[in-house]
Amino acid sequence: MLSTDYQEKLVQAARKHRVPFLKITSAQRLAIGGHSAEDAEQIWRELGQWRRAAPHRRHHCRKSQR
Repeated sequence: MLSTDYQEKLVQAARKHRVPFLKITSAQRLAIGGHSAEDAEQIWRELGQWRRAAPHRRHHCRKSQR
């Protein structure tokens, strides 16, 4: 579940980093798309959700932005 406070935090981070879209995946995960790889760590840190992603996840994210 996403609390309203977390949703507000999410929107603020998305606007700050000019993220063009957010989505809930079919696996019920949050996908933040269209940002640079350099911004990814900062966005997740701002949301209090940072942990180093597995290499296949980082590759998948970069691949999906092409």
